[in-house]
Amino acid sequence: MQLNNIQVTELAGFRVVSAVESMDELLMPKHLFEDMDLLFKKLSTRIDAPNEKVLASMWMRRFAFLTVAQLFMFSKYRLVWTGDVSNVNLLDRKRNDQWLPDIVLNDGEWKSSDQSEICLNQILKQSGAKMIDQLHERTRVSKRILWENIWSYVIWMYSTKLMNHPDYELRARYDLGLLMNDKVWQGAADYSLFNEFADGQAIDHIFAHFKRMTCCLNLKTQSSGGKPCPYCPKLEIEKKSESKVV
Repeated sequence: MQLNNIQVTELAGFRVVSAVESMDELLMPKHLFEDMDLLFKKLSTRIDAPNEKVLASMWMRRFAFLTVAQLFMFSKYRLVWTGDVSNVNLLDRKRNDQWLPDIVLNDGEWKSSDQSEICLNQILKQSGAKMIDQLHERTRVSKRILWENIWSYVIWMYSTKLMNHPDYELRARYDLGLLMNDKVWQGAADYSLFNEFADGQAIDHIFAHFKRMTCCLNLKTQSSGGKPCPYCPKLEIEKKSESKVV
């Protein structure tokens, strides 16, 4: 089905688009997965990172929006994208001095579906695991770090876009519950990593007091000044060390 203007605008808010004005703006000649050496070469000139492991994590923080956008569309509209993530490309975009590319969907369409477990599993496998597996294989960066990069934005999306809305909240909470189920992760991971990151906490507590389990490695970048993010577990370690000194 064809998306309406509101839905197109909502997707663009996650930096996901379908229309491309100029092929010259595309990052890769055809698609992201055609040449990982070329992709990393291009990423290295756009992302502040001292090595490929950090680069992979910083890249995944951007590519995570493809997964997050699809979860949003499914939880809000029960729409699922039928395209192949292997065919996506990027529009070279800089916003506020940061490289924040648009993800271009080159194929597929949006179809209605109420098969929650199947659709959520497909999103995790196609838009999450396919890229994460390649990044891990190339750089040996922890898959848990990369999945938590996605989880961070999943929590942001559900808490700010779909909660406290009578038409969507129940559906969103139902989907979040399924994402904690190991069965939905078959083919993407051995178990639900989102459930691991939740660490037994109620979802509303996570919304209000979000903390990461892993460091995303942003503190390794020059622009961070070596300081951890507000949600980083290393920040708690620093606070404890400072309190002991005092």
